[in-house]
Amino acid sequence: MNTSSHHAQPNEHLVVGFIANSFGPENASKIFDKFIRSPGSQDHQRPPAHILQYTDGTYRSNSRPDIVLDYPNDGKGTIVPQGMWQPMQNGDVARHVRDATLLFPIFFINLNYTIGVELAQIVNARPGTPVNIYRANELVPLGNLATTHLCLKWPGYAQGYRKQVEIKDANKVPITMSKLVERIASFVSRFIDEASGWPIDPRSAHWRVGRGFITKDNLYVVGLVHVSAGCWQPVIQLKGVNYL
Repeated sequence: MNTSSHHAQPNEHLVVGFIANSFGPENASKIFDKFIRSPGSQDHQRPPAHILQYTDGTYRSNSRPDIVLDYPNDGKGTIVPQGMWQPMQNGDVARHVRDATLLFPIFFINLNYTIGVELAQIVNARPGTPVNIYRANELVPLGNLATTHLCLKWPGYAQGYRKQVEIKDANKVPITMSKLVERIASFVSRFIDEASGWPIDPRSAHWRVGRGFITKDNLYVVGLVHVSAGCWQPVIQLKGVNYL
């Protein structure tokens, strides 16, 4: 695959990228910083430089072209804007974020090269039905752990949502990418069911989930971002709805 870069506006990825649209440009910059900042660098206020869009559509750093950092928002729906899940205590932030090894973002690419899988299609499929994405049968790159946590901070709701999920099978083998998509879809679907009865900030009423509002039929699962040690946060996109 040709992955040479082409000219782009400075920090374009912090304006139109999926991760920046999901967690905000400042948090996206911190995530990218973990992967491409020079070892020992203490300049964490300035956005990482030289992140460009390559000819395959990805955003990568010239210093680490092997890493796909993000993709541009494809416009098929608004990205759900979330707070980024972080530990509450400063000491925990240092241990689980600043000084931790975070793994690269994961994106779910369909066989027709579109980004994001339809949540309802996964939830409604028979268990074990393969998901039609690239690398569906590859083992998940989530670290050598038996379990991890999936987290959401959906707009308008005061409380976050966090659940432990298994990422190895009964034989202690990491699950496949296809199975990971199933885990995420089930997690988001459970969130919708549980949060449908939660109070929501009236200013964010358009983000309410549940019957008659946003349901699994209205969402894509775009990818997964390692936001702190032991916690991955899905990137979620609305289906066919673009909020201004």
